[in-house]
Amino acid sequence: DLHRRLSDRGETKLSLGDFQTALATLMRQDRLPGIVREKENLFIHEEHIAWKKGLAEGEKKRIAEKAYSFITSGDVVALDAGTTTLEIAKLIAAGFKDQSLRKITVVTSSFLVADALVSSCSELGLEDHDPMFRLYIIGGRVRLNTMAIVDDNTNVSEDIFHDFDRVLPALGGADVGFIGTNGILKDVGFTTADPGEARAKASLIKHCKSRYIVCDDEKFGLRQAQIFATFDQDITSISAENKASYALRDYK
Repeated sequence: DLHRRLSDRGETKLSLGDFQTALATLMRQDRLPGIVREKENLFIHEEHIAWKKGLAEGEKKRIAEKAYSFITSGDVVALDAGTTTLEIAKLIAAGFKDQSLRKITVVTSSFLVADALVSSCSELGLEDHDPMFRLYIIGGRVRLNTMAIVDDNTNVSEDIFHDFDRVLPALGGADVGFIGTNGILKDVGFTTADPGEARAKASLIKHCKSRYIVCDDEKFGLRQAQIFATFDQDITSISAENKASYALRDYK
């Protein structure tokens, strides 16, 4: 099917046999990261952040607007990594600019979320000890697939990391937390691909007074390897109907 589509668009002149040989060679050389092949089937192992930014943009903005309505001035807000939580960060930044939001503390494991907030603070001329805003970013390794910072202690000492379990209790916990997910499945719960991200998400949930899973409808009915939360926890999910409304319907 892939060969036919590329041939129809004039993007390959290889025969099917030569195309299969070339594909196998590229995969052996690790030139197609994130692609898994099982016989004649190709799968995406994990969506890349660059792809996810362009998916369900309108729905993510709607989800972020609903999530933002639960934030009030004076809150400690925990923000997970992800393209939906990035939209929430943009709204927080806009709240600083129009002064509808004040004295906010954000704790995040996302390089992109932190960058969006810091850029806004720079535009406003905020300085180190300004009471309007405080930002804490969790230390660790940056995953290039998701731009999340994870507690990856496989190669270095665990002592260098300062995760949600340390930072959030020191702040008295978070008033509200927003967590992304790669899959939601009945009888399983909320899942993601990376064990480091799963630990961060579970830790974030543990230290938040109000917890919200934010995701588009295409995550419903999917499962990835790492479970970070289950349906018997006190969690609210915020989503929006789009192309996979049939999947979301089963969970309403």
